[in-house]
Amino acid sequence: MIFKSTSFPFAERHSGYWNLDTIRVMVGEDEYVLGSSEIYAPFRFSYHCRLDTVFSNKSGNSLMFTDFQVRKNPAFDRNLTITPKHIK
Repeated sequence: MIFKSTSFPFAERHSGYWNLDTIRVMVGEDEYVLGSSEIYAPFRFSYHCRLDTVFSNKSGNSLMFTDFQVRKNPAFDRNLTITPKHIK
C-alpha cells in the first residue's frame, strides 16, 4: 500500500467560522473520503485536540490523528494537501 496524499478541503458553513468536515486520502490508485463533524473554529483561530481525532466513512475506513491541530489561513486556498514529503 503506497500513501500518496491527504487533502483537507476547508468549508465555511457559518458566518465567521471555518469547518473541516471531510478529508480525501489517496492510497495507491484508491481515493477514500473520510468525514468528521467535530472540527470547526472561528476564522484566524486554530482547532486543537490532544485526544484522538478520527475521520471515517461508512465502509469502515478510518484515519486517526493524535494531538491534531489545524488552522485555516484566509490568505491561502481553501484546501491543504499533505504528501509523503511533508510527513516526518
